Amino acid sequence: MIFGVSGGGAVVGALIYSAVGHRYSRYKVYVWSFIVVALARIPIIFLPPLWIVLTTAAIVGLAAGPLNPIMSAVSYSRIPSAMRGRVLGVLRSGAFMAMPLGVLLAGYALDGLGLRLTLIIVVGCYLLTTVSLLFNRQLRAMDADRG
Repeated sequence: MIFGVSGGGAVVGALIYSAVGHRYSRYKVYVWSFIVVALARIPIIFLPPLWIVLTTAAIVGLAAGPLNPIMSAVSYSRIPSAMRGRVLGVLRSGAFMAMPLGVLLAGYALDGLGLRLTLIIVVGCYLLTTVSLLFNRQLRAMDADRG
């Protein structure tokens, strides 16, 4: 149910972005979407009732909706077509390799640290990582190819 609500929110977020996204900076939408996703995960630390988890999942999905369309648009506009297959292949294979490693590490963390502490660490790392995007000047180039 949680993943369904989050996925539904992501579809709605992507549709909203497709309708009005051209009015806004890709950089700002990208960074602030990630930050909202991180902030919306904070209530999960407190192990709230299901309705709060579902509300949080909807907010996370809605905020995450524009992320993949922005990443795809930037990838296709910034990576030379002759290199695109190799670059995207490496990026995607790295991401797919990292997923099971993350699950493995999360399992050990849950077993050794418990649910709440694991959530605090994961949410804290996610928040620090996403806030760091505000200081990455290279991301501002996302808007360079927009007309």
